[in-house]
Amino acid sequence: MVIEPMNPSCQINRAPLLTLATVFCAALAIGPCSHAAPVSRPTWPSSSLAQRDFVTDKIFVDRMTSPGRVWLISASTNGVAHAVEFFSGEKVASVQVDLDGKRITFSDGQGHSYNAVKARALTVSLSDPSSYAGWQEGERGHEAILGAQLAHDASDGHSHSAESSPASAANYFNGEASCEPTPYVVRTQGSTYQPSEPGFVGRTKILADFDKARSCWTSKPLQAVNLEDNTFLLVTQDRVFRIESRNLMPAGSAPDLKTIDIKEK
Repeated sequence: MVIEPMNPSCQINRAPLLTLATVFCAALAIGPCSHAAPVSRPTWPSSSLAQRDFVTDKIFVDRMTSPGRVWLISASTNGVAHAVEFFSGEKVASVQVDLDGKRITFSDGQGHSYNAVKARALTVSLSDPSSYAGWQEGERGHEAILGAQLAHDASDGHSHSAESSPASAANYFNGEASCEPTPYVVRTQGSTYQPSEPGFVGRTKILADFDKARSCWTSKPLQAVNLEDNTFLLVTQDRVFRIESRNLMPAGSAPDLKTIDIKEK
């Protein structure tokens, strides 16, 4: 089976939860966006793992196969990168990267050939916290906001003492060092485009991964992929985690992910 490149014209990687089909199309840039044609939720491989150890530069999402696949792509050296599929852990040693660094060509172990498909860095804006994923059931749901830092007078009504130094930030990590003077947080909030689910209460959490090279906990979100099944992928410096959009907990086994509920501090 040969996977040819699709229309890459959609460039937005975040949008209101209301148009989930549009969000998915835009976020992954794998096909034409359409407000009229609904897109069914994708089917991903069954997996009890919610963590993949891999330094990810770009991501390619294959929705043409069933179940779908998410390929994590490394940075390239002399036009060659390597890849790992998030759900199965399948590895590809040689991924050819075009001169523009945006299109990749490789074959997997199941006989699928990906010819000049577009891989993207789905970067989280750290200057403009926005909705990168969401949880939805029927016509109700909420959004997952990434890119914000811990702050005082948070919108959920709890006092979150602003951190101003690595030493004070370390209080959240049992005395261990924080890579960022002010930790980043992920939070859920009601959508302005549709009602929230009954009993919805916003959550604010630090989702941190230990950076071995710097010997500290990093909570900086580098990339995010909305999987459109009420989960999303969170890319950190060294790993990729699958997170439940409903409660911001790992969607399976993720032994290296530290989750800290800010309301408890």
